[in-house]
Amino acid sequence: MPGQIPTGQIHHLRLTVTDVERSRRFYTSLRAVQLLDAAGVTHGEITSLPSFEIDVLSFEDPDGVQLELTAPMG
Repeated sequence: MPGQIPTGQIHHLRLTVTDVERSRRFYTSLRAVQLLDAAGVTHGEITSLPSFEIDVLSFEDPDGVQLELTAPMG
């Protein structure tokens, strides 16, 4: 399994949600697998995509929107 996915700052994010405060807490308090697990968020495994030179971690937000965190392969 690849190591921890490094993250940077998010410039902006626009989503349609049912509860703005719940979504704000969800997106500002999470970064990677350990945090998703601690928050009880269902997620996939970290998958390496060598042809794109990235690692990918998929998960769903509270509204069921499928998302992926991506990072350069370390």
